Amino acid sequence: MKENIIYWIWLQQALKYKNRKIKHIMEFYKDIEQFYIAGEKEWRLLGIFSAKDIEGLKNTTLEEAKAVLKRCEQLGAQAVTIDDERFPYLLRQIDDPPAVLYVRGDITCLRGRLSVAIVGTRKASDYGFDMAVKISKTLAENDIVVVSGGAIGIDSAAHESAVNAGGKTVCVLGCGLGASYLNSKRALKQDIVAKGGAVVTEYAPGTPARAWTFPARNRIISGLSHGTVVVEAGEKSGSLITANLANEQNRDVFVVAPNSGHIGLSGNVALINDGAQVITSGGDILNEYSSNRIISDNYALKTPAVSKKCYELKNTDSNYIPAKSDKTKIQEKLGEVKFDVENLTEEERKVYEVVAEGRVQVNSIVEKVNLPAYRVLSALTTLELFELVKSYPGKYYEVI
Repeated sequence: MKENIIYWIWLQQALKYKNRKIKHIMEFYKDIEQFYIAGEKEWRLLGIFSAKDIEGLKNTTLEEAKAVLKRCEQLGAQAVTIDDERFPYLLRQIDDPPAVLYVRGDITCLRGRLSVAIVGTRKASDYGFDMAVKISKTLAENDIVVVSGGAIGIDSAAHESAVNAGGKTVCVLGCGLGASYLNSKRALKQDIVAKGGAVVTEYAPGTPARAWTFPARNRIISGLSHGTVVVEAGEKSGSLITANLANEQNRDVFVVAPNSGHIGLSGNVALINDGAQVITSGGDILNEYSSNRIISDNYALKTPAVSKKCYELKNTDSNYIPAKSDKTKIQEKLGEVKFDVENLTEEERKVYEVVAEGRVQVNSIVEKVNLPAYRVLSALTTLELFELVKSYPGKYYEVI
């Protein structure tokens, strides 16, 4: 078990869900324990947290996090943190990834495979059920992971079809593991795990399903997937939320062509009008992902594929964290270029001038330049990349 897992659970319990500040924290701190130790004063100086965030960070204890982990282990599940190599590559890329996923099964089933979400209404028609089953079967038979939300209706039909076809599927819950929700689908969830798939959630064990948990959950369904298929959706269907999130995440959105004999697909029609790719079978999806090859997490896909929106994955370390990787790329580009103060922005120049006065700590720089801490830290990162300043323990800096 990773030593820092308690701190990630603490962070998720403190900041709750759909919090975009997780990536800022990862950029500013090499280790989450360092962020915990930094304490309230430094958290406030970062300038990115609301008063509610600060209260959550102050009032959530490590003992609470340990209790969450203990309950997780009692349920036979694992807590997979965002810095863990098992954490899904695609999900790291969204703006608001969870800090922790609670997992039953094998979340690494997503490695090196194309993943497609299949979503739709709970009150599906015979046509909707039939299309969900056929599309999921086609995808599963072609080694594509089917992702869905485990609910009755389209979701369950997609999961069941993938399992029956011998494929792998990932079920994303809108509640915590062990919660009394979807008890009627308990056997399905067991089958998903038994066949090498996974049941996952960002909610701590026992968290009940609530109206707000499902919209938040939907970003994970789309975030785990290269593309999202809406099989059948009404005007206010939660599936439309998932489709919109997929679009925002620069993932593909497919919609099943409405049946001429069924008029209850206003959501499908709306998506078509918005430019979603219309499909009539799983084969249409296979054709869409047939021109190039995606490489992910150092594994080659069995199915040649590339997103039509060019969400292109490259052969990379499975520990990829966007902020750190981007810095590395910048450093490589800087290798043959000489930078000096004239190349800096106004903010970077102000920070550089303060550091040029002598070794100084971040807090003092913030006070002198009158900028939010996160912008000062961003400027310092740039100055380090340009090899104009050097950092020392205790968050001290001096010019080189």
